[in-house]
Order: sequence, then C-alpha cells, then structure tokens
Amino acid sequence: MTSRISRRFVLILALAQLLMIYAWIVEPNWIEVTSHEAWFKTLPEEFNGLVVAHLSDLHIRKYGTRERQVVARLAESMPGVIVITGDLTLEGSDPATIRQFLMSLRDLKPTFGIWAVLGNHDHWYPLAPSKDAIRQFYNNAGVALLVNEGGRIGRGLDTLSLIGVDIGALWLPAGSEPFESGWFYGQNARMYVTRGIGTSILPVRLFCRPELALITLKRSGPKR
Repeated sequence: MTSRISRRFVLILALAQLLMIYAWIVEPNWIEVTSHEAWFKTLPEEFNGLVVAHLSDLHIRKYGTRERQVVARLAESMPGVIVITGDLTLEGSDPATIRQFLMSLRDLKPTFGIWAVLGNHDHWYPLAPSKDAIRQFYNNAGVALLVNEGGRIGRGLDTLSLIGVDIGALWLPAGSEPFESGWFYGQNARMYVTRGIGTSILPVRLFCRPELALITLKRSGPKR
C-alpha cells in the first residue's frame, strides 16, 4: 500500500514539474496567430480585404525570443495596418528596448502605419516623464499614439477612422468575465478581445497561449 502511494506521489510530482516547465518556458513563447474576418455593409470598397494586426499586452522586458517572433510573424503576414492596444511596458521596462521593438515594426512598412493606445501599465510605468514626451517617444519610433482622439487612414477617395480611448476603471468591473477573449456582439457594435502576448507579474502562461490576431475587413457578407 505504501509503495503504491509513493508511486502515485512521484507521478503527481513529476506531472507538476512538467506543467511548471511548460507554463514558464514553453507556452509564454508559443505564439498563436489567429485569423478572423469582420464584415461591414458600409466598408469602403478600397478597404475591402485590409488586414489589421492586433497586438496587445506585450509587457516587454527585453528584445528577446517572443518579441522577435512577433516581428517575424508580422513579416510573414504583411498586414496593412498594425494596432497596439496598450501595455507595452511593465515595471523595469527599458525605453531603449521598447524603441527597438517599435522600430522593428516600423521597418515592416505597413501601408497604413502603426497606431497605439496606452494601457494601465503604460501609465504606471511610463516611457517618458510627461504626456508630450510620451507622445514624442511613440512618434519618433514611427507609431501614432491616440489618447482620447481619432485618426484617419485613406486610400483614394475613401477613409477609415481610428479612435483611441484611454483606460477607464483601474479594476475590471463586476460581470466582465464573459469578455475574456474572442468576439462579442451587441446591437450595432462588435468587439474582439485578444489574449495578449506578454506576461506581467510572473512570466507564466497556462492554457492561454500568446495571441497575435489578424483581422481581415470585408465588405457586406453574413449578418451577425
């Protein structure tokens, strides 16, 4: 009986160690590229087929394996526009390293550029001492920063508006659990929530692979 319990304990311990290795080393660097289509009846024809690359929560510690993977995957897919929806930084982030990453994205030369908004960590651990300096930091790296404002991209006589909204509540409101990841629809709005790419407090991911989302805009199509 004791021998059977010992074998079971050793097996559980071994599985726990494997799970820990997977969560610390494998999954955080195992980026999943997901492809989606978003259909709009009123999408200008010039933007039919535009691929939007959605990056979020990179939490850059260094220009390492994960960051190089992101750049390589984007180079393969060649999106028309890249949007970064907050949280490039975390405690101890080096602005020079983040600049290196952003300039690597700029070198891909997406047709309609790179756009970004700030997340909570970008406010807690800012890349520069003032709002104007932060905006200049992004601009110098080839990124248009939107803080409660809009921008436009144009092709021919057609334009699309991009709206960047700063963070709201510092804590997730009650009832937000259903919106952890994926597509959500309501009335005339739709929302895509990505799983993000980086890690924050601990460099660990478990059953939640880093995600680089590619969203192709389509004219007309099925109703949702």
